[in-house]
Amino acid sequence: MVTTRLASQAQNHFGNNITPATAQKTRKANSRIAAKQGRFRILVGGTSVPAGNGSNPAASVTDVRKGSYPTRMAESFTRYGVPASWQSFFGNANQAGNLPTFDPRISLGAGWSYDGTRMTLGGYLLNSVNTNPLTLTPTQAVRTFEIYSLFAPGAGTQTVAIGGSAPASGVPSIAQNATLAVNKSVASAAAASTSALTLTNTSTTITRTLGVIAVDDTSYGIDIVNAAIPGSLISDWAANNGVFSPINMFSQVGADLFVLDVLTNTRNAGSDLTAGMTDLQTQVTAAKAAGLDVLLVLSPPSSSADIDAATQIAYNNAARALAIQTGCMFADLFSRWIDWATGNTNGFFYDDKHLSNYGHADAGDYLAKLIMSI
Repeated sequence: MVTTRLASQAQNHFGNNITPATAQKTRKANSRIAAKQGRFRILVGGTSVPAGNGSNPAASVTDVRKGSYPTRMAESFTRYGVPASWQSFFGNANQAGNLPTFDPRISLGAGWSYDGTRMTLGGYLLNSVNTNPLTLTPTQAVRTFEIYSLFAPGAGTQTVAIGGSAPASGVPSIAQNATLAVNKSVASAAAASTSALTLTNTSTTITRTLGVIAVDDTSYGIDIVNAAIPGSLISDWAANNGVFSPINMFSQVGADLFVLDVLTNTRNAGSDLTAGMTDLQTQVTAAKAAGLDVLLVLSPPSSSADIDAATQIAYNNAARALAIQTGCMFADLFSRWIDWATGNTNGFFYDDKHLSNYGHADAGDYLAKLIMSI
């Protein structure tokens, strides 16, 4: 348990399947944080719900990453005494628009495009075919950038700059012409700051970027990596389409804990429950095999206009049972606000299935408290 103001407010773990076996890496990470040493990395996967849709009261998919419940988790960790950051991105997290609309920390010059198939963390590969840059401007101080690329025969080269200059250490460029593989390149500034990372293709030969994890490795703290895929089904997360598929990326990103909130779209489509749970088990098994603890989120309820209550309850119960059977922790956002109608009346929902700004804040705070108390 992290030693903070929450120490006297330890969660009751009955019903969350939190045991020494299911929370092994999480407890070690919390111990590091309590000693003010090292980092605790939390990877978040799922649908448009954790991606942040609905968190902006003015527009469901505009500038919503900063209001998503994973970002609110980081804010709650910090508020309770543990510095936490959310300065990362993967893929195009909004298939209905472009990434800079969804997340203004990122700018894309002309010539950048999105791969047309959901296939990796965050959903889509970002492809470049000219020399206009991709820029990530952190809103919190970071020093080190982990740049995830897809290497393939015939690909080009990217230059790397931090604050307009070559990195103080790490790679100044990334040559992607190699055997098909996911590559992690690391570039660091001399000190932590909010200076922008710029990735620039050196020619018109295609380069492919999966995402960036940015951290302040000069200090202890928690890093939230939100890789949710709006519109995704459980089957998208379980698919093995290549080295870049989510189930093959776990060992790459070095997370301690995987928080997965992925039931909503599969459940609301009325898809076969048995097939859905088989796919969910595939995803959980892959994460655990890569050494991550798994916290399975029982997804927030939806309006009966989307799907009937009986189907929602069946998915909820099956996912809870699967968590216990496969040795995962779980967190219940399904019944946190009683049901959708009650939660909506009290302001927790933006629409028939997405949380409101208030709902994201509440969900993030609940999950932060739960994780800190493990």
